[in-house]
Amino acid sequence: MSATSYSYTTLDADAELSRLIGTLRLNPKDSGSTSRDLSMEVVRSDDLPRGSTTSRPECQFHPDATSHSHVEPFGCPLLLSIYYHIEAYPTTGGAYLDTIFTHRALLHASPRGHEGCARAFSDLARKIDDREWRADRESDQEAVTAFLNEAMTVATSF
Repeated sequence: MSATSYSYTTLDADAELSRLIGTLRLNPKDSGSTSRDLSMEVVRSDDLPRGSTTSRPECQFHPDATSHSHVEPFGCPLLLSIYYHIEAYPTTGGAYLDTIFTHRALLHASPRGHEGCARAFSDLARKIDDREWRADRESDQEAVTAFLNEAMTVATSF
């Protein structure tokens, strides 16, 4: 593959960000609406049906009945856009810092749409850490550290 197939220019990012901000609607949350339940159910193995060969009780984590085997990504449209285009997302040049500061501005403008963003930053850090090295990804480790730090910052703001 040629290097041009991976290009994700600042112009592309700016156009995508402008499109996302243009679709932003600030509406009050309905009191009757439900938010996504992120809880996990803890099931002790001694509570499971008989026939288990384990001699001591162990805890196992099982997603609740409403979750699916496919894990749905979390976050606001800005972070989802980056998540879905992570292979084309450069870290050299500080694009990750632009993402963090833009997200902070959006978070402070409308906090209600960002409940899952702490998890989204953690997921982005994991995906960046897992991808192959390329010349336009020289700052991947710095981006991972910055995204994990931002995940903690966002989590403590709620």
